[in-house]
Amino acid sequence: MYTILLVIHSIVVLFLITGVGIDISSSDHLTLTFNHITAADSGADTGIQLSDVSSSNVGDTSGNGNDIHGFDTGIALNGSYDSSSDPAYSAHDISIDGNSIDGEVTIGIQLAVVENVSIDNNTLSTISHNGINVRDSNNLTITNNQIGAASILPAQTVTGIKLVDVHVDGDDAHTIIGGEHNSNTISGFDIGISLNNSLATVSFNTLSSDSIGIYLNHGSDNVLVDHNHINGSLISGILVADSDSATLTHNLISVDGGDGIDVLGGNGHVIQTNTISYGAGADELGDIGIDLEGVSDTLVSDNNEISQFQIGINGTDVTGTQIDGNSISNTLAAILIDNSGLTPDTDIGSVPDYTNVILTHNTIDTAVDGIIANSVSNLGIAANTLTHIGNDGIAIGNGDQVELNDNTVTKATDRLTPGGDNTGIYLSAVTHAVIGDATDGAANSVTGFLIGIGLDDSSGSVAHNSLSSNIVGINITHSDNGVTVDSNTIDSSDIGINVFQSTAAVTSNVMTHITGDGVDISDSAITVTSNTITGDSGVAGIALTDVSGSGNLVDNNNTTGFGTGIALDHSYATVSHNTLTDNSNGISILGSSAFTDGDGQHHTDVDNNTISGAAIGITISGSNGVEFASNNVTGDGTNIGVLISDSDNADFSGDSLISNAIGIKLDHSQSAAINGVALSNNGTGLFARNGSGGTIVSNSQITGGSVGILLDGNGTSMHFGDSNISFTGTGGYFVLQNGAMQGQTLDASQQFFNGTRAINFSDIQLADAENLTVDGHLGLAVGSVFYRSPPPTGPSATLLNQLLQNNEVVLNSSFFSSANQVIGNTGTIIPYIFRVQDINLSLLTPGGNAPVAGEFGNLSPSAGGNNSYAGLTPSADGNGSEYYANEFLANPGGMAQ
Repeated sequence: MYTILLVIHSIVVLFLITGVGIDISSSDHLTLTFNHITAADSGADTGIQLSDVSSSNVGDTSGNGNDIHGFDTGIALNGSYDSSSDPAYSAHDISIDGNSIDGEVTIGIQLAVVENVSIDNNTLSTISHNGINVRDSNNLTITNNQIGAASILPAQTVTGIKLVDVHVDGDDAHTIIGGEHNSNTISGFDIGISLNNSLATVSFNTLSSDSIGIYLNHGSDNVLVDHNHINGSLISGILVADSDSATLTHNLISVDGGDGIDVLGGNGHVIQTNTISYGAGADELGDIGIDLEGVSDTLVSDNNEISQFQIGINGTDVTGTQIDGNSISNTLAAILIDNSGLTPDTDIGSVPDYTNVILTHNTIDTAVDGIIANSVSNLGIAANTLTHIGNDGIAIGNGDQVELNDNTVTKATDRLTPGGDNTGIYLSAVTHAVIGDATDGAANSVTGFLIGIGLDDSSGSVAHNSLSSNIVGINITHSDNGVTVDSNTIDSSDIGINVFQSTAAVTSNVMTHITGDGVDISDSAITVTSNTITGDSGVAGIALTDVSGSGNLVDNNNTTGFGTGIALDHSYATVSHNTLTDNSNGISILGSSAFTDGDGQHHTDVDNNTISGAAIGITISGSNGVEFASNNVTGDGTNIGVLISDSDNADFSGDSLISNAIGIKLDHSQSAAINGVALSNNGTGLFARNGSGGTIVSNSQITGGSVGILLDGNGTSMHFGDSNISFTGTGGYFVLQNGAMQGQTLDASQQFFNGTRAINFSDIQLADAENLTVDGHLGLAVGSVFYRSPPPTGPSATLLNQLLQNNEVVLNSSFFSSANQVIGNTGTIIPYIFRVQDINLSLLTPGGNAPVAGEFGNLSPSAGGNNSYAGLTPSADGNGSEYYANEFLANPGGMAQ
């Protein structure tokens, strides 16, 4: 073995060394430069070995470095530590600069128990184990080194720079690996730079084709890793394991496989402003951009740019973590948080905060799924922008105390297909959720999904969100613990809000351009209040199906432009104070008969609704016991105000039906009660048909229109419940047809007609009322309407005299009637001039068709009792002639016969 001791500024050429080329110990102020040392074979030990050396230089930066070839270890520097000594390290203040080490070297430079050592500008190539290996040392500077691995690596882990148990000893001490303009270049290793239980700053290094670029492990706390360029890693660009408070910032990482950054365990990490991409192929994806597992109190922020990974940022069993201000693109899932492996801390109160994850201000573009979180409590997702999402924008399962505010979520336009399984914001099995915040207007905006916002088996509030061009705006399912849907804006959806098997309050939402149902409720307990819903040829503004129980409320809503404004199908609710405009059908109630069971009373009330522009204002079908109160239905003269079919015991109170073709139509509906109803200017006020018997009308007003009440068909009947019915200005009072009330009398004697109670009619008013009535008095097989007793007949009759005394009376055809016996009138002469030829005198001829002269002889005492008629003074002129010039009997211009 050749040994050179204390060689200063010398040039030594040593060939075929089999042990150690230069071995120096317990010396200081050495300078070893420009030495060329070559091992005899691969078993040679060390090129230069220094022990307990201080204040020395091995090589320099001016081209006078040592050239070492073929040794297991190129340069070895060893010392010892004694805390009672000063300095405590026996080897210290040494520079290793400008050296070249190659030739299948196992370890290029090895340091053990040293302090204040700089390793700069060395070239280490064909390294088969560790390029620079340091342990138990302090305050190192490792810069500008070129370190390359052998082409064929052994089975053991190969590392470019490895630090083990390197710590700070003293306030000013710090280990630096790299630096601005002082980058180490490392390529081809299993691990580029490894810190094991060590503290250092790792910056501005270039690492390529290493399986792991930088590895911090086993207590390497408070390490700064910044501005490194890592390319081609197959497992991880940066891996942090079992260490705390790592700061990873401004690193440029392009991997050919695996993950960009992995942090496994620890707390207090900061990951900021890194650029992470997958570089193996444009059509392929890396595994994970940033992977956090079991970490706490970690910040991932300040525009980490992540592209082309299956998962952009993954958090598994993380707590106290904030992911803020990152840019993520071209991923299967941009952010995935799964805390299903954590166990809630039951000691902290009823609401566990063992996760406390915040996701804010992230920009996500082109992802199959945007943000996915599972088993996360105290989760905040706010001010994120997600665009070109293929499936779910934000999906959360099994969580508590979740808040989502001010997020913008937009579907990929080329994937907007009805029937696709995608939701802008989706929560499943989440309690105490807040989606949208009314306090600061922090609403979420969701566009283009099958479902804009969906909650399943969840509770909380959905408020002040803006949803556009989703097939369903908001979808609530299987959520029995209560969901409030409040003050959302929904535009251009098939269904605005859908609620299925849930307990929900839907209030103050604005929906426009709805083509299906505005609010669709099925098998749920609900309140739907103060919503404004506008359809674009929509189906129903508000639709309830199989909604049972008590307490359901549909109140103070505005619907426009639907087939039906509010539709109840086998449902029970109070429908009140709604304004329904320009819907084909205002309110429709189907199959919703009132009943009582163990859950209480089930019934439907319809009150204080205002309906206009509908073909049918309110439709009731197959629904017994529906109660109406104070509804206002205004038509255009062609519609039906209320249509009740196959529904018994309908109860009206205080409703107003105006300008409809038919105010109320009863079809095969028994025992309707109509009380306090105003029927104004309808073609027909009340139309009952098809066996609608037992209708009771009380305290109501019928004004204008053609017919007040029309009863049609066998079994159809009605009666008045009190004496407070008024008919005013109606073209006809009653029409009974097709067997209606046959054999019965409708007593109208106590009701008012044009201000007069019928029982107080004059004979003229009675005749007028009968003229405005079609009933059994006309010989029809229907019932009769009774106003008052008819006037007496015979000599004491006063009807004719009353008519003759009032020249202002307008006489209509068949006006003169008593007990249905028509005397005759053409109805064209005003004032009336009585003409004998207009009178059928058969009433005066017991045998029929006898000459007048032959019959008057018996008309004593009015005719004198003889055939000469001479004594008919003063009623006749007494001339005995066959012709009698009697003004009373005369034709207008001459003689009477």
